Amino acid sequence: MTTDFTAHLNDALWKDLERRLGTSDLVEWLEKEAQRVANLGRKRSGQIDVSSPELLRDRGIGKLRAMPYIPALATIHSRGGVYEIRYAPYQRPEDTRFGIAHELAHTFWFSRTHPGEPLSPLQRALGDDPTIEWLCNRGGAAILLPREDVMASLGDGPPALHLIPHLSKHYVVPERLVARRLFQEFSCTRVSIVGISLKTLGSSQAGTVAWLAPFQRNGRRSKSATGRAVPADMIPQIPLGSTHELEVDGRWLLLEEGTAAAGRARPLHLYAERPECRAWVCRTVDTLYLAIPKEGASAAR
Repeated sequence: MTTDFTAHLNDALWKDLERRLGTSDLVEWLEKEAQRVANLGRKRSGQIDVSSPELLRDRGIGKLRAMPYIPALATIHSRGGVYEIRYAPYQRPEDTRFGIAHELAHTFWFSRTHPGEPLSPLQRALGDDPTIEWLCNRGGAAILLPREDVMASLGDGPPALHLIPHLSKHYVVPERLVARRLFQEFSCTRVSIVGISLKTLGSSQAGTVAWLAPFQRNGRRSKSATGRAVPADMIPQIPLGSTHELEVDGRWLLLEEGTAAAGRARPLHLYAERPECRAWVCRTVDTLYLAIPKEGASAAR
């Protein structure tokens, strides 16, 4: 395997997929294939149209169908040798697009000669296969925000967090997806990225965790920190619009602590004070973005 983000996945299945696809690097194969598929749906603006007839034809998709009551963002079904993707229409556009892109990525792991059948017999026969789901999340993200676009946005300096809202809007993708693509999947800096929704209270601003893209050394999902309260005195006061490197309250390192249920996590100011830590920070009018290096990691590339 090529990255420690995949340490919890099925090694036998991973190697079998590599053998069947004729590659020694499954992530590299996936990035290249996603780039090729994305270019089939690329619009003049650079955005990827996941409903492009050429893109859908390439993946054997006969129809995209809006289904108001499905229990997921999107699902894929095989009928008569072609696929149908059903998606929930009443979601944010960026979430709907990711759901469809995730299902498009499922077609990479189906048999080329028998549509709907798993490419490898080592895939789980019942329920979701964690390895395939991880690959589909990576593949869906790579279709919506292709590697070439990511590399064109990355510079040689510290994380440019002000790119998150810009690229999220331009490509119509979730901000967390942008954070992972730019600052984790192609970076040697080990950081967790968090987006904090700001709310003005009198003369100050408190915050609530809108999303968290944790650094996942072993690939396992952390519990959700969404909804965690952040007091006003922990919000750095910096100019709007650019990324700054500075010392922040050490309790930011506890974002992933005690998050058993969304919205029920202990507010950060209730933890004991900790020494300050280095972080990259960016503020917009209504959002605070932080890139927090893992303890023991340097804050400089």
